[in-house]
Amino acid sequence: MPLATSLLVYVGLGLLLPERRPEVDELVNSLNSDPDETDEVAARRAAAVG
Repeated sequence: MPLATSLLVYVGLGLLLPERRPEVDELVNSLNSDPDETDEVAARRAAAVG
């Protein structure tokens, strides 16, 4: 029962008082896309394969 109570309080407070910060939003959005591949990354990948 204490675990269920803690879960309800944690989720309830998260829904009622969300803490939104631009840095966190930027990090989460960056997870949705691959970074642009640079020449250095391409060279390392080619060296590893060949």
